[in-house]
Amino acid sequence: MKATHLFLSDDEINIIKQYVPQALKEVPVLVVAENRNGSPEGFRGVADKMLEMLFVSNESRGKGIGKKLLQYGIENYG
Repeated sequence: MKATHLFLSDDEINIIKQYVPQALKEVPVLVVAENRNGSPEGFRGVADKMLEMLFVSNESRGKGIGKKLLQYGIENYG
């Protein structure tokens, strides 16, 4: 996460890591992008037609996963 969140300190990142699991449980619509092996590569969360979260794994960055997740959300959730 640090590579995309250079504006956050290590302490702030550790705090975020603690509440992400709870936030995932509370988001009404969670869409997960998986690779051919079924392993998650990224996900997006939607609440009230608003993008609340978008994450792509370090290994999957630059492969269009984030773009596909955004396009899917626009087409299916407005």
